[in-house]
Amino acid sequence: MTPSSSTALMVVDPSTFPSAALNFFGGVRIPASLIAGSSVAAIFSLISQATEAAQQQNNISSKNNSRLELVVLRLYHAVALLSFCLSMTAIITSTTASTSLMLGMRRFDPTPYKDVYHFLRGELNWEFTLTRWSFLMSIFLFLTGVWSRLLLELQLLKPGRRRGAAAVGFTMVGFLMLLISNVNTTLNCWPNMFSMTVELIQMVWNRAIETKGPFLLMSILSFTGATIFPVDAFVSMIMQSFPGIHHSNVNGKTQSK
Repeated sequence: MTPSSSTALMVVDPSTFPSAALNFFGGVRIPASLIAGSSVAAIFSLISQATEAAQQQNNISSKNNSRLELVVLRLYHAVALLSFCLSMTAIITSTTASTSLMLGMRRFDPTPYKDVYHFLRGELNWEFTLTRWSFLMSIFLFLTGVWSRLLLELQLLKPGRRRGAAAVGFTMVGFLMLLISNVNTTLNCWPNMFSMTVELIQMVWNRAIETKGPFLLMSILSFTGATIFPVDAFVSMIMQSFPGIHHSNVNGKTQSK
């Protein structure tokens, strides 16, 4: 969070809660915009390297190495796309929340709440939770993309350089775990990011059932497909990596016939 957004949650005067909430959503949009710009640039980078790594799989001598590089390349582009989508979600949701606050400041009654945090949880829970979760997850995914790009640019996946890759991997995992641990201690209403994610999924599902909005229902179906097909592609990649499994399955089917 930016200083303006974190300071906004510390206001204790109920009459200023709506204004402080506006500052919070405005503070999220700035870093989220930077992440979105960097992520969309990352999506369209290293395309030639991905094509070359895929073509090298036909070469037996470099097959294992090219496959590992291809996996990291696909991971890099996947997390870049997810980071872009989540950061854009944070930007759009915070913008709509700011519009709601500007149009309905008199409709909100901040007096029952002891601080801005609980005011947002009570009056704008959907917008607050979705914005905060999307922003935090976009940061974690963006850092994962940075780690993947570092492995590829420094060619740490080549034979003889795997120790360097391990050092970078342990460094990034330690850094991410430190950030996640810090975030988990400041979520307040959730014990950890997993619980926040589960509640957000429940909120999306309940919102889709209550509003019966066609676009939200279509979004859920699309995200379901976006989850199924990459899993299927990952399973296919595993089957190609271990030909013995594929041949045993084929032979089993042939014998059964």
